[in-house]
Amino acid sequence: MNIRVTIGLVLVLGITILVAVIVFATRGGGTPTRVGTPQQFFYTVSDNDINKVIVAHNGTTLQFVQDAQSQWHFNDSNGELVDLNRWGGVTLLLSGPQYKRKLTSQPSPANLTEWGLDNPTTTVTVGLKALGDIRIKVGARTPQSASTYTQFERLNVASGADPGVYLVDSSWGDVIARLTTEPPHIPTPTPGPSTATPDATATSNPK
Repeated sequence: MNIRVTIGLVLVLGITILVAVIVFATRGGGTPTRVGTPQQFFYTVSDNDINKVIVAHNGTTLQFVQDAQSQWHFNDSNGELVDLNRWGGVTLLLSGPQYKRKLTSQPSPANLTEWGLDNPTTTVTVGLKALGDIRIKVGARTPQSASTYTQFERLNVASGADPGVYLVDSSWGDVIARLTTEPPHIPTPTPGPSTATPDATATSNPK
């Protein structure tokens, strides 16, 4: 093969590889993106539509309410403000939990008992501004504890019921339950060290 043709082919190949690398890096930030099925959510709402959250876990129930200025409070719109460092991201989690697998569309009473959904350890009611509220039941963990059996229902609406049972990552329920076990109160400032001047009499040298 003519040496000039060979050099030309090498240059073309090199340019093609360089362009491919640049396109990949700019689109994906240099990190490969896994191609697969779209993420699955067992319901979706806008987190901006959420104005109330009620969490019941192991006998403890706490309510969080959003006021007209979009600030979140304990109990009602005049209650104690929540700690934003803890609260940030909660409404996003509640706007559309992802599920790993849908087990059944019509669970039997025996299923609900087996999966801990007849008496769930955690129940979350998500209040919406314009739509019917959503109640989520978090039941038992799977044998490997990686997922929990989860179910939801629409409240105050005539349609949209879904009695199905889904497997949701157990960390989702753990974060929501923590709102009751470790409520998001604003931390009390820790007093600084005392700056009082030592008593002159006590520190003076005897003559």
